[in-house]
Amino acid sequence: MKVAVIRFTPAATDPPDWRVRLEASRISAEQKIKSFEHLGFRADHVVLPPGVGRGEFREVLEGYNADPATRAIIVQFPPPRDLAPVVDGMDPAKDIDALLKGRSPYPACATAEGIYRVAEPFATDRPAIAVVGSKGFVGQGVVTMLRADGHDPMTLDHGDRLERVRDADIVISVTGSPGILTPDLR
Repeated sequence: MKVAVIRFTPAATDPPDWRVRLEASRISAEQKIKSFEHLGFRADHVVLPPGVGRGEFREVLEGYNADPATRAIIVQFPPPRDLAPVVDGMDPAKDIDALLKGRSPYPACATAEGIYRVAEPFATDRPAIAVVGSKGFVGQGVVTMLRADGHDPMTLDHGDRLERVRDADIVISVTGSPGILTPDLR
């Protein structure tokens, strides 16, 4: 059995913030490859070059879609903006990161599910829960899972008044940025 992990590389001329995001994507992909191989899966690490076109990306996805040995496909986010629509061509049955939303067999990515599982034992008696970073990929998954469990989380994101976390019994931060929640927000 095989898993495909597809990621993108930045061009030297890309803005620094984009290069940082793709470096984080590289590290995440390498960790996933090690984990899958440790579990006994063959892992294909596909690294697409800067400037890769829609057609080439589509061919890579279609190849893994058609391959019966490939059980899962992970497209590391973020893809270049012009390539994001191509992700919709992934076989939903092989989408283990819930990128296809309602078409995926999973409600959220593994990171969101892990965060939810850590918070769940503390969420008895219907506490007020705030999710900071709720519009991001992982944050959306955490919110989805909380709502499916009957919670109505307070959703906060960039530009929101974060002092609202004071009204929460549980605060989940999925921003990926240290220092967002400061002591004055207690």
